[in-house]
Amino acid sequence: MTIKNVKVVDNLNITATKAKDLSRWPHLKDIVIPEVDETQVTMLIGANVPKAQVHEECCKGKAGEPYAVHTMLGWAVLGPVDPVSSLNPQKVNVNFVKYGSEPSDQQM
Repeated sequence: MTIKNVKVVDNLNITATKAKDLSRWPHLKDIVIPEVDETQVTMLIGANVPKAQVHEECCKGKAGEPYAVHTMLGWAVLGPVDPVSSLNPQKVNVNFVKYGSEPSDQQM
């Protein structure tokens, strides 16, 4: 996949979704989110790359619950997973996606 107009930053201040965060949501029990060190996150791919955002599959629960979407890059969990981080709009929650054995930024 080619991504144009890429912006690079020195540091991403993020909190990664953890598998334990999904345990209370029965509709997300089969979603596999690998444990990752947040310092490994080197790239964010946004909605300006529509090909990467196409939902191949969706696991949704009740209104107001988080949901998961499967894209060509893997699973992403969207919505309020952690009530504490939902109270802090400065905190960003992301999911780790890795395709193959090398990190995505090296594949690009």
